[in-house]
Amino acid sequence: MKLVSCIYNEQAKIGAVVDDMIVLANDDLPNDMAAFLAAGPVAMERMRDTIVQGGERVAIADVTLRAPVPRPGKFLGIGLNYADHIGETGRERPEHPMFFTKQSTCVIGAGQAIHCPAISEKVDYEGELGIVIGKRCKHV
Repeated sequence: MKLVSCIYNEQAKIGAVVDDMIVLANDDLPNDMAAFLAAGPVAMERMRDTIVQGGERVAIADVTLRAPVPRPGKFLGIGLNYADHIGETGRERPEHPMFFTKQSTCVIGAGQAIHCPAISEKVDYEGELGIVIGKRCKHV
């Protein structure tokens, strides 16, 4: 199930992409993705039921997509994590993973502008993969 956070009729909503539509979560589910994920398997099952039972569907073009989790609690990155990138930088392969943090305000939605601070000379491109872990974990 591909979950989304969006704005529809000027209200924050969550939903699931089904074909070229978004099935909006019912009012008994949170409209905030972090709260939805924290609700665990029960919320996921309710969302699946909403899809099967014909919940409200809207065209993707009729919503503004937001970041999937607009303000995540933590945002961790791993630097120099694949050979091509290490080669681009001219640096040596690190012996251990290089972790770094970013502010949760760095997260933006599809098509939103990237803010470049006046002090910055350039914006570096990167492709990122975000993973949401729905349970407490250690040594992942």
